[in-house]
Amino acid sequence: MKLFWLSIGFLFLSLAGFSQTQTVVDTTKTENHYHITFDLFRAFQGSLQLNIEKPTTKKASICVGLIGTWAQSGGMGSLYLKAQSFDMAVSSNGAKIQNINNTQLKGAGINLKYKMYIGKHPIVMHDLWFGPEVFYRQLSIYGQYNDGAETKMAHKTLFLGYGGYAVGWQKMLFNVICVDAYAGGGFFYSQYSGDTFPTKDKSNYQLDYTGVYLNGSIAIGFAK
Repeated sequence: MKLFWLSIGFLFLSLAGFSQTQTVVDTTKTENHYHITFDLFRAFQGSLQLNIEKPTTKKASICVGLIGTWAQSGGMGSLYLKAQSFDMAVSSNGAKIQNINNTQLKGAGINLKYKMYIGKHPIVMHDLWFGPEVFYRQLSIYGQYNDGAETKMAHKTLFLGYGGYAVGWQKMLFNVICVDAYAGGGFFYSQYSGDTFPTKDKSNYQLDYTGVYLNGSIAIGFAK
């Protein structure tokens, strides 16, 4: 896992270093200084992701997303959580807990995108873009399972990481509202605390998934 994140970090730092060789953006020539958006797909998962995008050059920007999760099976993320099948080991005997009930997720994470705007006359933070994306999240999973006639509590910490590339399109509405839609792919990594290896491959709608992953969302917000 360390080697995975070192590789992703090297990729991101290399691109960021390349951007520093370009002319720093003159904000008087751009319509907006920064964008603040909220990720709609994260909301469906019971999480809040706040993105702040700011230009780094005339044709590129950095987008930092802060993720907070407080979801339960009876709340906004109920449909998403009901689709999960958490596979957690019981420390006492090594048995697996599957399909825990009354699930709760609590945690936080960070999402980074380096967005390079392309086209004949690209304007930073507008129109078509592409670039690398990475994120890291740590989640505490709580739930109940049946051990014979007794109901017990389950708790595990899940570490999640992703590295890949994305292609998107960002547009302004009424010179105030910004809409950013993107899709991409990369490698998704998940591992429970106390486990030596990542989780086994599952269907990619599962939160505790490891393998090639298709990613995408729509973010909406405002410009300043």
